[in-house]
Amino acid sequence: MQLIINIIIIFHKVVSNTGICFSDEHKQKISNALKGKQKSEEHKIKCRNANKGNHHTEDSKRKISEANSGNKHWNYGKHESKETTIKRIKSLMGRKLSLEHKVNISKGSKGHSVSIETRDKISKSNKGKIRSKETKQKLSESHKGKRLSKETREKISKNNIGRTVSNKTKLRLKESNSVKVICLTTNEIYNSIIDAEKKYWGKGRSSISACCSGKLKSSGKHPITGEKLKWMYYDEYIKQQNKYV
Repeated sequence: MQLIINIIIIFHKVVSNTGICFSDEHKQKISNALKGKQKSEEHKIKCRNANKGNHHTEDSKRKISEANSGNKHWNYGKHESKETTIKRIKSLMGRKLSLEHKVNISKGSKGHSVSIETRDKISKSNKGKIRSKETKQKLSESHKGKRLSKETREKISKNNIGRTVSNKTKLRLKESNSVKVICLTTNEIYNSIIDAEKKYWGKGRSSISACCSGKLKSSGKHPITGEKLKWMYYDEYIKQQNKYV
């Protein structure tokens, strides 16, 4: 009997709140009351788990869309403070997305194109930023083994048609690609792979990079002795030498 009473009470609460629209004053009071309150990690997990698997029906989506049409987003025109940005970045650090989550993001992004205005904003915000070696290494490792689809390559190719690279950009690219290498066979140090290629291959391409990455044991032969040339990134060579000191 008590169970039936409890169900009736819960049902009454749900039905009694259906269709109610709070006034702006009431909403402000609720907002002020909740300001400064922080949910515990346990509470956050419970909320997350409670909403898992819940999906709006098409009818529900349509109603939400109609209710919000013509209204500006609640955060429209606002800019978060540096403190808020730092907090948000820290909260996301170390998080790893599940495979299912990644697939959902991929599906949601398909067919979505970024406007020219947004691209310009992203470009301006990234200008002058210098990534640390650690960040570059992380990006490099995250992209290892990934291959672009034929469709993606064709899109990139079409977008680059007619584009010209400025001398300033060329210089930056040259500087960013100038990684010191050492030939372990001859103990010769080169400021870049290109310099090493000029010495042994002229202007032709070589596989020094693959050798430095450990994919190949050697790259090329000494023109006089015929000995196989072994290569290594100079920074890694120094680190290895310091271990034995």
